[in-house]
Amino acid sequence: MNGKRVYQEIIQNIKGNVPLGGKFELTPRCTLDCKMCYVHLTKNQMKGIQELSTEQWLRIFEDACSRGLMFALLTGGECLLRPDFKELYTYLYDRGVSITVNTNGTLVNDAVIELFKERMPSEVQITVYGSDEEHYERVTGYRSF
Repeated sequence: MNGKRVYQEIIQNIKGNVPLGGKFELTPRCTLDCKMCYVHLTKNQMKGIQELSTEQWLRIFEDACSRGLMFALLTGGECLLRPDFKELYTYLYDRGVSITVNTNGTLVNDAVIELFKERMPSEVQITVYGSDEEHYERVTGYRSF
């Protein structure tokens, strides 16, 4: 698609109140315990709370894509904690959605790297919480530098 056509499509979608972009907080769970985080819940806080299922997320994504979703931010908590992350990510990617992934980087492993090699995200944002172990521990509660 050429630039002019993409621009025209975006303008048309804006006029039709189409959800061009969405921020999807896939989970409130996280591998860290950052003092300033307003999203994550601890294990105790999660008691009795059920996250959306894979099927529920896929229905949300299907609805958004059918209405013109072009950009998605996948975040959390730590979105890579979801055992179905690959399935959710792949669903959006295979529908042509431009994806940004926000992560703290603690779960980036060979499998995640392979997924991103096969289906490259538009952007991966890895949060940095300090310049050494001491600062990381003060901010996140863990020595995860």
